[in-house]
Amino acid sequence: MESDTGTTFIFKGNNQPVSFSIKFTVDGFLVEYSFSADLGEFLEVEHPRRILSEHLALNGDMIFSRNGGLEFDHLDTIHDLSVNAFKQNVEGAIALAKGNLNDEELFLMNGFKTMFSAKLVSLISDWLDNKFVVIYRADAMHLIRKFSDPKKKSVYVEKTLNGAATYFGISSNALGYVVEGDSNEAKLCL
Repeated sequence: MESDTGTTFIFKGNNQPVSFSIKFTVDGFLVEYSFSADLGEFLEVEHPRRILSEHLALNGDMIFSRNGGLEFDHLDTIHDLSVNAFKQNVEGAIALAKGNLNDEELFLMNGFKTMFSAKLVSLISDWLDNKFVVIYRADAMHLIRKFSDPKKKSVYVEKTLNGAATYFGISSNALGYVVEGDSNEAKLCL
């Protein structure tokens, strides 16, 4: 598609869903979470956003699946993590969740958190906030990591990162994170 200026927009007319999927362990639980969302075309602000699918599994057991409707299975897996009111009224919580599913919101972060397990959602969101690392410039190995209580002029060495570096043939000094300035962000250094 071309604009009035003759510029071609490669993203126009290509309305594909955005998908996210992650699998990780936290506090002895294997968490598998995924979702797909219709966000419209690139830079389309007025498009009505909606969640197309969403799935949560814990230790290989499907907890909920959203694909048009909302289905639950293996809720006994989250028994120790569930909210008190859920334990007394499982069927009512399920009916309420199915009847009030919002197409624009992730069920995990809203309905599931409120009616089923705030503890599990907290584990997941804390992991994503504090342990999930995105390398956004692999060509320059530019990485920023946040620490909850960093000490200035300290180097934090991570075994997993150094093991991966060795596996890929990097045999220099250890890789570590250095905290600079007043922020909690650390930069990866050799």
